[in-house]
Amino acid sequence: MLDFYYSNRLTSKLSSGLSSVYNAILSLKSQINLFGYSHNEAKTIIETIMKDYPDLYYFNFNLVQYQPSPQGTVIRLTYYDYDLDLFEREVNEITLEIDKRLNNQSTDYDIIKIIYDVIVERVSYDYDAFNRFGEVDQNSHDQLSEYFNNYGHCFNMYGVIVLKRAVCMGMSHAIKYFMNRYRIECAFLECEHFVEGSADTYPHAINVIEYDNQCYYLDASKGKFDNMDMLRYDFFMVNQERVNNYYQINENFECNDDSIEYFEKEKLTFKNVYDLRKYLDGFSYKSTKGLILFKYKGKVKKDYLEKVIEENIGRRCGSMYGIDGFVVIDNYGYCKISKR
Repeated sequence: MLDFYYSNRLTSKLSSGLSSVYNAILSLKSQINLFGYSHNEAKTIIETIMKDYPDLYYFNFNLVQYQPSPQGTVIRLTYYDYDLDLFEREVNEITLEIDKRLNNQSTDYDIIKIIYDVIVERVSYDYDAFNRFGEVDQNSHDQLSEYFNNYGHCFNMYGVIVLKRAVCMGMSHAIKYFMNRYRIECAFLECEHFVEGSADTYPHAINVIEYDNQCYYLDASKGKFDNMDMLRYDFFMVNQERVNNYYQINENFECNDDSIEYFEKEKLTFKNVYDLRKYLDGFSYKSTKGLILFKYKGKVKKDYLEKVIEENIGRRCGSMYGIDGFVVIDNYGYCKISKR
């Protein structure tokens, strides 16, 4: 089961320790002495709690301190000064919005997509927090404390739910929280993201979703083009092949299926340029609300697909419509049209 994927892999000893630490966090204790546990075991417990329990968003898992004791390891715990009542009110509002988009015929796939849409629509990626983290001396407790006091919300659900700003980790926690709330099996997954044009990587977080006995990757941090205010789905419920050039993933979730890929389900996949041109030229503003997206199955250059978009969407627009923007990524095209 994905919901407690990491907890279920612990030994009985570590599971017992996790229960003790979990209850200490619920009670807002400032420290707990884990008798008979090493530093590495205590660290494994904290990392497991961070991954499996997004509801403990007020716990500052970034600044946990471990101190050896004659009996084991003392874990010092700190908490964010969050408005918990405000958080609960915002969660209820989001839940109401999700429920409003559901109906009696909604499938688990529909639930997954609605949760994804609602969360992605709500939050903006905090590039300032991401960039400033690279300036922090990872060996300086003072610098880390200052950073997480200012930007810690970006790494948990509070940033998504209340402040509407987060980085990949916060978004992945929020996705897991709401998926679990609606009984969709979901795991938080830490991985490495390749730097474009380089073999270098940086830490990243995504989700693994179980649907119809298959596992799929989902990256909410790649869910929106902020400059066009447009959702994207080329990293929504995708398989291993789709993410190979982007992430280095050490866990094996066997995400091999592509039968529910969004563009296939919505019949937005085109195998030749003629059909793509026909689709772009004949779009309906009423049915698409000015948001045009597609996947082209074939080996063509990015600038060629951009030219096809400009020539065909532009011709259809005329004086009544205008192109707000478009982008092509890995043969996935996104266009936004508005009425003048």
